[in-house]
Amino acid sequence: TALPHLLTALDKARPGIAVTWSGSGHGHVGLPAGLAPGDVAAVLGSLRDVLAGHNGRAIVRYTPQEARGAIDFWGPVPALALMRRVKDQFDPDHRLSPGRFVGGI
Repeated sequence: TALPHLLTALDKARPGIAVTWSGSGHGHVGLPAGLAPGDVAAVLGSLRDVLAGHNGRAIVRYTPQEARGAIDFWGPVPALALMRRVKDQFDPDHRLSPGRFVGGI
């Protein structure tokens, strides 16, 4: 049910965005090459706003290097405190993949 709202929001944010979606509710959004980091962040914000209204979320799988500092790859994560406690318990020295998971875990 979110797809029509998602497509409308993406078209308003940036015309020409490519979207593929599966019946399972998973999708991919392709942004045009050469977008400024601020534009990438704006499109991602619009996408997450629409999906949040449908209990969905957007995780960035890849992005140009220059946009990486402008976006949060994981978005809002409700169980972040629990994840940090689990990481602290099983990897107290934070040696395993430091900073690569949600929230810098």
